[in-house]
Amino acid sequence: MSNQGSTTYKHPGNVRIHLGLFWVTNFFGNRDQLVLKRADEMLNEHGLALDCWPSRTRTPQATLQFEDRLIEKEDYESLRSQVADILSTAGKSNFLPILFCQFRYTANGLTVSDTAERCWTKPMCLIGATGSGDDVTLLHEVGHAAGMDHDRTSTDPRNRNFMNEAVVRTTMFQWQIVKMVKAFFA
Repeated sequence: MSNQGSTTYKHPGNVRIHLGLFWVTNFFGNRDQLVLKRADEMLNEHGLALDCWPSRTRTPQATLQFEDRLIEKEDYESLRSQVADILSTAGKSNFLPILFCQFRYTANGLTVSDTAERCWTKPMCLIGATGSGDDVTLLHEVGHAAGMDHDRTSTDPRNRNFMNEAVVRTTMFQWQIVKMVKAFFA
C-alpha cells in the first residue's frame, strides 16, 4: 500500500527550501510576513524549513525599484533578469526568486516560468499584497515552481490541500513534499 497521499509524512533530514525574497516598490501592507509565517508552519510540520535570503523583511538590498503602477506581463522578463543577476552575484542561483509586488492578474499569487521573449529553466513567483484568507499563497506558488498543478481532489472546505485554488488550505501530501524536496531550490 502506498503512503503517497499521507498528510502526516515528515521528510527525514534537514531539507531547506531556498527562497530569494525581493520587494518591489509598489508592494504595500504586511501580507508578506503572514504568508512567510504560514509557509514556515506548514513546512515545519513535514520536516522542512525555509532558508530566506537576504532577509525575511524588506531591506534596501532586497528592494526593486519600479514605477508606481501594476506589473504587467511585459515587465516579467526584466524583473526576472534583475533578480537572477542579484542571486547569481550573491552565489544564490539555487534560490527561488519571490517578488512581493502588485501585478495585473486575477489571483493573489502567480508563478512565471516564461515570457513572450523566452522560456526560463527556473521560475519566479509573484506574491500580491491582498490575501487569500488562509495565508497559503506563497507556499502554493512555491508548489507550482516545484512543478505541481492545482489539486482538485480536496473537497472538505475546512481541510483542503495547499495546491487547491480555494481556501482553507491546510494539508500537504507526502508525494508533494517529496516533489518539493527534488526542486532546484531545495
